[in-house]
Amino acid sequence: MKAFARRGTFLLLPIVLAFCLPPAALCETPEKLTPSGAPPNESFGYSVAVSGETLVVGAPAISGGVGNAAYVFTRRQGGWVQVAELTQSDAETSDLFGLSVAIDGEAIVVGAREHTGEVYQQGAAYVFVKPATGWTNMTETAELTASDAQPIAYLGNSVAISGRTIVAGAPLATGASEGAAYIFVEPATGWATTSQFTAKLVSLDGGEFGWSVALEDDTLAIGAQQGNSAYVFVKPPSGWSHSTQTAQLTSTSSSLLGSSIAISGNTICVGAIGSNSDFGAAYVYVEPQQGWMNMTQTAELTPSDGVLLEWFGISVSAFDSKIAVGATYAGGAPGAAYVFVQPENGWQNATQNAKLTEAGAAQADGFGQSVFWGSQGLFVGAPSDDVAVYVY
Repeated sequence: MKAFARRGTFLLLPIVLAFCLPPAALCETPEKLTPSGAPPNESFGYSVAVSGETLVVGAPAISGGVGNAAYVFTRRQGGWVQVAELTQSDAETSDLFGLSVAIDGEAIVVGAREHTGEVYQQGAAYVFVKPATGWTNMTETAELTASDAQPIAYLGNSVAISGRTIVAGAPLATGASEGAAYIFVEPATGWATTSQFTAKLVSLDGGEFGWSVALEDDTLAIGAQQGNSAYVFVKPPSGWSHSTQTAQLTSTSSSLLGSSIAISGNTICVGAIGSNSDFGAAYVYVEPQQGWMNMTQTAELTPSDGVLLEWFGISVSAFDSKIAVGATYAGGAPGAAYVFVQPENGWQNATQNAKLTEAGAAQADGFGQSVFWGSQGLFVGAPSDDVAVYVY
C-alpha cells in the first residue's frame, strides 16, 4: 500500500449507497454480500479484510453459541462469490471466532479472543493456508496461542499478517488491562500449531495494549484504547524480539484512542470513539523524515454531522491517499462509513468528503462496524440486523 498524490476533486456531498472517486469518476451502487446458509445471529461482517481479489469476512456469533465462522469470497467475472467457510477444529460455545480477521496472499488469520484452551478464555489465532486446489471449506492449518497465557487474556482480539509474520493482540494478557501483542514468524517448514511465540511486545504504560493491531512490512502499529495511545514498533535488523516501542502516538485531546488502527505506507490512522465528548474522531499520523518518533497527530478527522455516542472511529482503514472511518451509531440510528481523501498539500484537520449509508435503514444494524480499503474498492460490514458486507 504505497501512498500517491491525489488528483482531482472529491465531491463534498453526503451520498447514500453510491459515491464517486476521482480521477476515474467511478460511480456505482454497491454490491451486497451475504453468507450462504449462515444463521442471522452469526454477525457476518463484524470484521473484514482483503488481499488482491480475495475477501475474508468474520462472523463471530456475538449473540452467543457455536457456529462462529469466517467466509472467503473471491472476485470473479460478475462479482464476488463465496468459495469457502472456515471453522475451528476445536470450536467451543462463545469463542468469538471471527471477531478479527486478516489476510495476506494465501494465508488468512482469524482471531477467537474468548477461546478456552489450557487456560480459561486465553484466546487464540487460527491460520488457514490456501490449498493447492484453491480455497474450500476447511478447519485451520495451525492454531497459535501463548505459552504464558493468563485467564481472560483475549489473545486474538485483534490480528494482522504481513508476509510470514502474524501479530495477535491480547489486551488483557498481563492483567490490570496492561496487555501485550504476540509475534509469530512462520517456520521454514510452514505454519504449525504452537504456543511458542517469536516475540512479546508490551508498552511502557499499558492501557489495553493490543486492543487493535496493524502490520505492513516491517512497521507494526498497536492501539491501547484505555491508555489513549497508539504505539509504533519497527522491526530490528536482527528480526523481531521482545522490546518496547519505537514511538508513542498521542493526540492533543482524545478518549479511547486506539479503538481501531490502520497503516498505509508512511501514514497511520487511529480511531478514538470517545474523543470530542463522545462524538468520536480519527487521528492521522505521518511519519517524519527521520523516522517514527513520539508525536501528536498530524490531522484530526471528524464527521460534519456528528452524533453523540455514534462510535465514530470504531473502525478505520487506509489505502493510498484515502481513509475510511466507520461509525455504528450506538444510540440506535443507522450506521455510516465516512470517506476522507488526502488534500494535495497533505493531511490536515477535516470533515468527510463523502458519507455512505444504507438505503432505507431505520435502526442500528452495525453498518460501519468494519471497513477495509483494498485495490478492489471499499468494503463495509453491517453485522447486526442486515448481516451483510457492502462493496463500493
